[in-house]
Amino acid sequence: MPSRPQFDIKDADLARLIDAIRARNPGARLVYLDWFAPTDLRLAHKVGPEVGLYVTKHLLRDRARYGAPVHGDTTLMEHYGRRFGLDHETTAFPIPRGFWDKVLLGPSFVTADFMLPAFARGSFPENARPIDLHARLATDGSPWYAAMRGECAAAVADLTGLRKVTGTGIGHARFLAELARSKVCFSPFGYGEVCWRDFEAVLMGAVLLKQDMGHVATDPDIFEAGVTYVPVRWDLADFADKVSWLVADAPARERIARAAFERLADYARSERFVEQMAPVAG
Repeated sequence: MPSRPQFDIKDADLARLIDAIRARNPGARLVYLDWFAPTDLRLAHKVGPEVGLYVTKHLLRDRARYGAPVHGDTTLMEHYGRRFGLDHETTAFPIPRGFWDKVLLGPSFVTADFMLPAFARGSFPENARPIDLHARLATDGSPWYAAMRGECAAAVADLTGLRKVTGTGIGHARFLAELARSKVCFSPFGYGEVCWRDFEAVLMGAVLLKQDMGHVATDPDIFEAGVTYVPVRWDLADFADKVSWLVADAPARERIARAAFERLADYARSERFVEQMAPVAG
C-alpha cells in the first residue's frame, strides 16, 4: 500500500500509518521511498527502524555530516541562512544504529513517465538554439530560499547582450519547448539541490548550469563537473564568466550537453534501473 508521509509527521501518526500498512500486508518487508527534495534524512530515526530498505534519490557524499546539528534543517538552509544572516533554529536528525545497511541510492527524476521513455527512444536533440540563457526562476518562498533565488535572479538580470528567457507562470509543454531552443539552462537550487529542471534541460539538449553539486551523490549522475554540467560557485562570483564562455563556445556546449543526454539515454536503454532497484524486490 503506497503512502507518502508529509515533510514531517508526528510519532503517533506514523505508528498508525505503519500499523495500517502491516495489517493489510502481514509479513511483508516494508520499503520506504524518500521523496523529499533536500539531502537530509529527517525521518531516518523514525522510519529507519521500521523498514527493511530506505530508498533515497540523493545523498550527501560525506555521510559524517548526517546526524550533526544543522543551522536550520537542511544543508542549503544552513548555508544560505548563515550567508544572509537569517535567524534559524539548530536542528539535528539522528541516524539510528544499522541505518546505513538499509540505505539504497535510487534513481532521481529520470524515471518520470514523460522522461524515461523519451530518453530510451530518443537521440540528442539537434535544434536551432536562438535563446542564449533559459532562466525562469521563482523567487517567492521561505526567507533563505527567497534570498538565494533573489540573488540568482539578480545575477541573470545583470547579464547584458544576451537573449534570455525569464519570468514564471508558463505551462510545462511551453517550458520544454523553450529549453529545446536554449543554449544554456540555469537551474539553481530549489528547496533541495536536485531539481526537475536539471533533467528537463538534459532531455531537451540545453547545457545545465548550476551551483556546484560536488557534495551530492546521485545515480545516474548528471553532475560531473565539466563533463555533464557546468558548476558555478554558490556565491555566483563566476556566473557571468561561465555564461559568457558557454554562449560563445559552441563545441563545448555540444560536448557537455550531449554527454549528459547520452548518460541518461544509456541508463534508460539498459537494465540499470532493474539492477539498481533489485534490492527492493529482494
